[in-house]
This record gives sequence, C-alpha cells and structure tokens, in this order.
Amino acid sequence: MKRKVYISYVIQGDNHHSHYSEIIEVNAPYYSFAFASDSTTANEIMKWKEQKEKTISLSNRERLVVTNYFIV
Repeated sequence: MKRKVYISYVIQGDNHHSHYSEIIEVNAPYYSFAFASDSTTANEIMKWKEQKEKTISLSNRERLVVTNYFIV
C-alpha cells in the first residue's frame, strides 16, 4: 500500500550543514504507526535515501543523513 511519509534530512559537510524535508510516497503496511518504526518502511526510506544521493550533487566530503520520518 502506498503511504505518504514526511522525511527530514541534513546534507552534512566538513564545515556546514543544510536542513531539508520532503513528503514522498513509499510502500508501507497499513498497520504502521505514526512514527513509522516498522522495518518495511525503514527499508523503503533507505532506498529513497540511496536514490536521492544519486540525484543530488554531493562532494566526496558530504553526506545525506535522514534525521526523522513519519507517516502523514
């Protein structure tokens, strides 16, 4: 089942960081609670993170860190 998930994340570098957030759709079971702690949702979030890292230009010294997510 497709569910909307709010994700907040940070792009971290050596001397800076920037905060971002998005609402995305992922496959998540209906029984997931608001904090989306089940492993299916977590796996979908990690897949999203990997895809996001490929679509944005990160230097070798930057990384994307998911700070929070929950089903909306």
